[in-house]
Amino acid sequence: MSSDFKKTEEWITRANKERCAAPNGGLCWGKVIWNGKLINLYTNKDFINYIFTQPIAPTLPENKTCMIADFGAGNGYVAQTVVSQLEQPCVIPIGIDRYHPDLKVMKQEKCLVQPIVKPVQGDLRKRPLKENFLPFKKNTFHAGIFRFALSFIGKNFQPQVFKQISRVMKPSAVLVVLNYGVFEENEKNVDAHDILYAKGSAASGRWTFENLKKNMHDPSCEHLIDMAEEAGFEVKAKTDLTDIALGYTSPEIYKKLYRLNSDQHEKLKAVFEKCKEKGVLPFEPDSLGVLRPMYSCVLKKKAPSPSP
Repeated sequence: MSSDFKKTEEWITRANKERCAAPNGGLCWGKVIWNGKLINLYTNKDFINYIFTQPIAPTLPENKTCMIADFGAGNGYVAQTVVSQLEQPCVIPIGIDRYHPDLKVMKQEKCLVQPIVKPVQGDLRKRPLKENFLPFKKNTFHAGIFRFALSFIGKNFQPQVFKQISRVMKPSAVLVVLNYGVFEENEKNVDAHDILYAKGSAASGRWTFENLKKNMHDPSCEHLIDMAEEAGFEVKAKTDLTDIALGYTSPEIYKKLYRLNSDQHEKLKAVFEKCKEKGVLPFEPDSLGVLRPMYSCVLKKKAPSPSP
């Protein structure tokens, strides 16, 4: 086991334990202001119910075993929470992730609530594009969750990801997407956010800017919808969450999240200061905190056209 892999596993395990133990999710991972309260969007059950459970619940067939996939499941908590909130007696949650540490954490039953998510390794970024990188047959899932995974998938590969997800979902199945990004098509702001987070993460010492800029992209809501429709989905609903779930990031948040040393913190502050000087992103007036725009989309897989 490499030292980098071991550090990643230790970090994910620590973060998972803190999220499970702390009422607000621990650390500052995913904290937003929602309905006037500071919550963690990864662990707050009311927020999970609002974003995922409510759109999914009415679409599931009654008195039938159903399968729900969380594409990029992390530790599996969100999928478990959704299934626990459904009134369906037989819903099987499947957590799909590429990281061995996340898959390992999913198996740590003492850290997680019931029902236990079944971990499956599947890499949404796998190459070449012609491969089926989700290890399931066509029309497997009755519903899907897809949250914040697009940030780590290169812009050129994102359309193929939606096609692969569409392949494994049943006709009329619902996919609920939660993603960072602007609600209206505005490439200037999209690029500005991509560059800020790429430079910020690079300044933290965890990645290189060139690699992140190539492989990290949050599409606008409109761009995401275009990719989804091309893959065989139709849009049932879309919601701009920026005004109701205020999420911020800042050098201080990075420092707490990644435990930066003083030199890394100063480099990171310089990145934010330069970005603030350009005035392209909505910074807080008296700090280097920048708003993270966010939206959700409820997509429905189109049923095949009847044969003539």
